[in-house]
Amino acid sequence: MVQTILRCALFAALVACGSGPEPEAFQAELTEPWAAWGLPVASGRVQFSDDAMLTVTLPPGSDIAAVKAQWSKALTARGFEAKDDTSAGDMVSVTFRNGGESVALGIVAMGDALSLSLTRYAE
Repeated sequence: MVQTILRCALFAALVACGSGPEPEAFQAELTEPWAAWGLPVASGRVQFSDDAMLTVTLPPGSDIAAVKAQWSKALTARGFEAKDDTSAGDMVSVTFRNGGESVALGIVAMGDALSLSLTRYAE
């Protein structure tokens, strides 16, 4: 269910982007718990952050496989274990679990840039 919601949200973001003038870049503040997790956000721009969801836009030329590996490594360092990986092509969808907590990692290619989201939820 979470994967379906994540895919729908990513699809909506892609459809909403359309063409037209390039919007001004927005940078949100990285909030807890994400700030304490040692996530590799430095190469990207935080678009949204609260206690349940983090969205980061990664720069043009970012390699989706390398980004998946970096973020997976950061999550496993926090004790999470990858359980469900339904990644395909230019879309990453991996669920990580640690006890009763899960984190869904989603990455989608948007032109030559990447959009990444993490969503926390309790089992």
